[in-house]
Amino acid sequence: MAEAAPLAEAMAEMVISSDSLLEARALSHRELFHKMRDIERERIVELLGCRTTADIARGDALRRAAQTWLETAEAPLSRSHAGEESRLRPARPVI
Repeated sequence: MAEAAPLAEAMAEMVISSDSLLEARALSHRELFHKMRDIERERIVELLGCRTTADIARGDALRRAAQTWLETAEAPLSRSHAGEESRLRPARPVI
């Protein structure tokens, strides 16, 4: 989870670049609740509510790495994923 779109986009890009089999994208609250299919939304919300200490630590580390990436201007400025349907591959969200 991220507070700003550029940070969320950088986090998603880092997840994708670390494993080509994973799919990730930054979603706003509106996109999650109004554009995602019901089954995907329910799965994401359930996983967000059941995060383990390890999940939280991974998310914090990813957030810090993405913030550093943005600060050093290595990240793409913005990547629009509007209109794409997503099947999230990770068993647990990387947040």
